[in-house]
Amino acid sequence: MGTRAVYTWKRPNYETYHIYHHWDGYPEGAAHLLDQCVNPEQFIRKNEKACLTVSPDRHGDLSYWYEISSTKYGKFISCWKRNELGQKDVVFEDKDYEEFIQSYLYPDQAEGKTSTIATNLLTGLQDCPNL
Repeated sequence: MGTRAVYTWKRPNYETYHIYHHWDGYPEGAAHLLDQCVNPEQFIRKNEKACLTVSPDRHGDLSYWYEISSTKYGKFISCWKRNELGQKDVVFEDKDYEEFIQSYLYPDQAEGKTSTIATNLLTGLQDCPNL
């Protein structure tokens, strides 16, 4: 049985893409699926079982929903898990995208690291590279 998930990509120009994936929707699996993907096109190319969908609400058997948003301060990810009543419970919100991937792919190495975004903001940088 698959752990179904929808990955919603929100771009700064307000374009939104919803991508459904039937397997490995739990956070560790999502980190693996999202690793090396900086946009929805790369995600679909890397994950041949992924497909565009209209909305997360279209999938009644959805376990997880991820929202990836890009801002001038960086890329962030939020995650919700559907409970037994069909409601969404927050797993985490507005986590640094790269930190999310690193923390679930390499949990032993991620502890105690300060995010690139936080470091840049603390040192007075206004914009982060590669947005």
